[in-house]
Amino acid sequence: MTKYALPAIVHPTSQRLILGTLPGDRSLAAQFYYMHPRNQFWRIMQALFAAEPGATSTERIDFLACHGIALWDVLHAAERDGSLDTAITQPIANDFATLLSSYPTIHTIGLNGIKAQQLFERLVWPTLSTGLQSRLTVHALPSTSPANTQAFSAKVQAWAVIVQDKQQG
Repeated sequence: MTKYALPAIVHPTSQRLILGTLPGDRSLAAQFYYMHPRNQFWRIMQALFAAEPGATSTERIDFLACHGIALWDVLHAAERDGSLDTAITQPIANDFATLLSSYPTIHTIGLNGIKAQQLFERLVWPTLSTGLQSRLTVHALPSTSPANTQAFSAKVQAWAVIVQDKQQG
């Protein structure tokens, strides 16, 4: 079944772009990012910024804007049955050259999970201009998916690079 990305959540002041692979079925149904109840993305954001991201999409969009975070996915579309990244076939990347050119304040990219990293490195990075590449710092981060059984504290520690970059940015 062909599945498509959600629109990017990005603000003129966004400095960090967090990329997943492609929304899971729960997120697609809700038309918002990281909506599986066991996905730890919003809990990690709360731990990193010591602030409640809220429960509604409007509150979460405001939270992201307040902290200079943009959200999107590496893929625009792919074939996938279910929500597991391992089931992705025929991936088509989002248009990062346009997004990054439109938002010159973005300087850090966080890749949420190994599959996001692999797809970004294969489908996106080689297509970016040298200028865009030199502007960006890219971090591979542990997946927030419930399929990743790494301890929550270890995930938060690894994701702390987002806050550290914020302090430097």
